[in-house]
Amino acid sequence: MHAYQGFSKSFERFLRHVKQSKYYYALYWLFFPLKAGESIQNAWVRKFGNRDPENSPGALSLRTITSRDMTFGPYILPDLQSNIVFQSLVGSGDGLISGIFHSYLETAHSGIKDFGVACESGQAIERGDTVPDMGSYDLPPTAWEGHTLPVYMLKAPLENIEGVKVCRDRERISRLSHCIGMLIFYSNGEVEAIGQIRWDQDMSEMIPVPIQVQTGCEREEYVVRDIQALSPNHDERDGWKTVPSSGTIAWWSSWCGDEILIYDDKITKL
Repeated sequence: MHAYQGFSKSFERFLRHVKQSKYYYALYWLFFPLKAGESIQNAWVRKFGNRDPENSPGALSLRTITSRDMTFGPYILPDLQSNIVFQSLVGSGDGLISGIFHSYLETAHSGIKDFGVACESGQAIERGDTVPDMGSYDLPPTAWEGHTLPVYMLKAPLENIEGVKVCRDRERISRLSHCIGMLIFYSNGEVEAIGQIRWDQDMSEMIPVPIQVQTGCEREEYVVRDIQALSPNHDERDGWKTVPSSGTIAWWSSWCGDEILIYDDKITKL
């Protein structure tokens, strides 16, 4: 885990360290963009309550002052969520969170086991007692049925989008997909990230909405081949689908591949 404010020397050291790990090819890269002035007010460690806490790596969950939640870990299916516990990292007298620390460098072979936060002094804030909502989304209705490996899912609203930028894995490190993630830019200045965002790979220029997505299957894996501005000549027989302007877009990632789903009154698989 590392803050990203451009390609600083610290960030480059972080990348070198990660790329030296023998688990490099199995890693998923999750990015949580913050709007200017948006601070983090709450933090938890999400764990399975029915497992040995000493040998069970947790996932860091964050909440901002605008009530945006982010969990740096795999998606928990609805039938397993009753076993999840959230351990708070802040106290009743703590202020806004100004820093996060963890034990990755010491425990890279088994995941992060220890997290902590630094808080601003001088003014405690009201946080409430609600924990992040994990959502009730079933796995994509594809070959993922019976899938037991970690599955990652990030979602974002489709309303009021101005444009998107697409992240492409030019090294094809972790999978076959041409596209591995997308930054979504909104008219109010907010940004959301779905899929994987890797700043050491290729990021496209801004693509205006409406957009179209081309998906397919290669070597028995589902892939996102391309994302472009909507063309009146696109052919659905080539795997192109139009992304609507309402609902929720979700990007699912695992070793089974990548899928993009739209959630509204019903699930639409792109």
